[in-house]
Amino acid sequence: MAQTRIFYATQAVEIDGNVMHGVQSVGLDTTFNLEQAFELGQLSLYENIEGIPDISMTIQKVLDGYPTLWHCSTSKDTEGNTVTANTLTARGDTKIPSVKLYINETADAMFSGDNSIKTVNCSGMYISSCSYTIPTDGNCTEDVTLVGNDKTWGAGSSGPNFGTLSDLDTPIFVGGDSKKHVIRGEDVVIASCKVPDSIPGVGTISNNSGPINTGVHIQNFNCSVDLGREQINELGTRIPYSRYVNFPVEVTSSFEVIALEGDLVDADSTARTNLDDHEIKMVVGDLTIDLGTKNKLQSVSYGGGDAGGGNVTNTFNYSNFNDFIITHSGDPAGL
Repeated sequence: MAQTRIFYATQAVEIDGNVMHGVQSVGLDTTFNLEQAFELGQLSLYENIEGIPDISMTIQKVLDGYPTLWHCSTSKDTEGNTVTANTLTARGDTKIPSVKLYINETADAMFSGDNSIKTVNCSGMYISSCSYTIPTDGNCTEDVTLVGNDKTWGAGSSGPNFGTLSDLDTPIFVGGDSKKHVIRGEDVVIASCKVPDSIPGVGTISNNSGPINTGVHIQNFNCSVDLGREQINELGTRIPYSRYVNFPVEVTSSFEVIALEGDLVDADSTARTNLDDHEIKMVVGDLTIDLGTKNKLQSVSYGGGDAGGGNVTNTFNYSNFNDFIITHSGDPAGL
């Protein structure tokens, strides 16, 4: 049967040889940077000069027990060696040899590793941003953006093998009910989390933070980091010899909470210090997000509860710099 469309079941993503499970969406953008040169005495264009192309790939996956996009994208340093530390400094100094998008003619082909009809290989990619979302309603997700300068479309090659039609691909995270499932908000490990005590109802244990108490009704948690990749070029070569992380890197996080009393955050224009540093650590399923102990409240918003019957919520937004540690048992680096 001739190919009539591309849809979710005919696509697959592979990062550095790791087939990515639970992928929800993938996008690929290519920008050719053009610079115009004109000359005196002529109205027409002298030359439309091509700069280095920019490649950007965005990927979203559900958390499901399989290795994360973050870990698969940051497991090897720029020399191809396995990273030895889980810090943002070490994870940022990494490069992905190959990211592939496979497009197959039929959905069933993914289960046998049959040749794809087209494959695009993006080589020499770097992770540019990463975010996690833990909602009460819906699946927990991870989003990454990868950047580079090279991509090649080719005819079909041996695609990833998701198993067989009699043994379908499924999540591998095992919850409290001993069943495999996609990780959701109810899989947050309350006792292992640390949230700021500037959120009403949170008791202080250490570092101005405490556990999620029964009186704290968190609706959504989100955190993100943008590595701000900068290219460094040199005379004699066309391609950049490095795309470094532009430290310091801001790490942001937010908690949306059902309001019971208001946000209870005072702002005093005469006070030199209104805020404290807070520890933030979220454990959901088999994933730990550790944002360190120097998260400071950046803003708080109070809204909702309109005449249509909605609930009032407070959203507390925090930021730190350079503290972003993700831990998962499936990390290819073994950290």
